[in-house]
Amino acid sequence: MPREIAVILSDKHAGSKLALLPPTVKLTDPNTEEQYSPTLNWAQRQFWEWYERDREAVLKWANGDPITLFDMGDPTQGNRFPTELVTTSAAEQILIALETARYYAQEKNVQMVYQVVGTDVHEFGESTASVLLAKQLEEKHKHLKVQVLQHGLKAVGGVTFDVAHHGPSGGSRDWLRGNVLRLYAQSIMDGDLGAGRTPPQVILRGHYHEYVSEVVTRRHHETRAMILPSWQWPNIHALKVAKSPTAFSVGTVALAVENGEIIGRPWVSLHTVDLRTKQASSHRSYPEDGKRSRKR
Repeated sequence: MPREIAVILSDKHAGSKLALLPPTVKLTDPNTEEQYSPTLNWAQRQFWEWYERDREAVLKWANGDPITLFDMGDPTQGNRFPTELVTTSAAEQILIALETARYYAQEKNVQMVYQVVGTDVHEFGESTASVLLAKQLEEKHKHLKVQVLQHGLKAVGGVTFDVAHHGPSGGSRDWLRGNVLRLYAQSIMDGDLGAGRTPPQVILRGHYHEYVSEVVTRRHHETRAMILPSWQWPNIHALKVAKSPTAFSVGTVALAVENGEIIGRPWVSLHTVDLRTKQASSHRSYPEDGKRSRKR
């Protein structure tokens, strides 16, 4: 079984003024029927530069090997917070999400996309954004298979992934980071083992817009559990809920898998903004481009 790559993105929130906006997207003025490209603000320009830099780097690391893309939910922003929107149109938010997804979908070694359903208010209700996005992706990229999931157990390269949008938070303090995720993973693993099932090797969750990764062992079974970073600047509501965090990160995560095992450590690219100074920095942690690493 050849090496395969799982690329994981989450919470892109297309349509938000605080999130990814591809400079190539074309929207239509409903009054004049004139096509235009929205102007990107500072955050959107920076996010798009990082998003493209990550995409190019992870494709180089994949080295042509088959890629499965996990989109972990909230592909659009929805209309819950209208003052933060590029557009209130559900159709245009989905068009922005589609153009954002195109940059991966156009690659021939990207063969499968699992579109995970996110929070109802961001999806225009009843999984609308995810369902329409998945349908459009398959129609425009004939080599691509797309499946919409609420909660799924999927195999990539023989490695099992338990995927859903909602899950635990990363922790309320730096010294507590990962505690809730570890206990959450232990509960899933113990439940499966108690029922005579093999626990998943990877647990993926989104929603909390931060990156946390933990490895949990139960009865000789090892599971890597991850909360995924978003591609959205925190809005006023998020800052309140998070009790005025000092920084936030956006980014991309990937795993190499082969013959039912995870190869090496995760490919992680994080871009962090200090919310007090607005200074940005990038941090990458991944094996050398295109090379296999020993499992550890």
